Amino acid sequence: MSERDGRLPDVLLAGVPKAGTSTLARWLGAHPEVHLPPQKEVHFFDEHADAGLDWYRSQFAGPGALAVDATPTYALRDEWLAAALRAVPSARVVLLLRHPVERLWSAYWYLRSMGLERRTLEQVVDDGMAAPPGHATRVAAGDYRALLHRVDRHVAPDRLLLLLQDDLAAAPDDVWDRTCAFVGIDGPRPVGVGERLNVTGTLRSFHLRHW
Repeated sequence: MSERDGRLPDVLLAGVPKAGTSTLARWLGAHPEVHLPPQKEVHFFDEHADAGLDWYRSQFAGPGALAVDATPTYALRDEWLAAALRAVPSARVVLLLRHPVERLWSAYWYLRSMGLERRTLEQVVDDGMAAPPGHATRVAAGDYRALLHRVDRHVAPDRLLLLLQDDLAAAPDDVWDRTCAFVGIDGPRPVGVGERLNVTGTLRSFHLRHW
């Protein structure tokens, strides 16, 4: 199977939601050596695994030496991350983290603005902490102790890059340079790309729409 027909990704931008993954994905997607699927978030390992690995490969058909799957929910469940690393054991994994309270606040008001959340924030936290992780994605996404233990089990240290959303905002060129060095590309950071997050206003993940 040629790159035109499909391939497995070289990089997994695997988490976490509402931490700047859309911005970083757009920067990468603007690089001439990088290929991202048109929809950005493939959600194969958490939503579409039944479609089969050939379907997953087909999502990365096209030009570009480096294929990137920018699905920021993969690291939220052990089985999703484990499946991803079994399928793509050589992948480099990038995680963007954000202050957990700020991340939850952002996710909550994002859903409220779209009419998809009517509970109070207190109810969301109470319900989320009591529910299984799959039903509390936004709360569980801020449990970085569990997340980092999960990542440590499945990702070799030399294949992991941890970034902070604060640095993405305060020192974007430094974050870009670190990312380029990690994934093996070079060039200046795209300017005027990625300033508006999730411009479609669409929730791409089933697990962020239904929990």
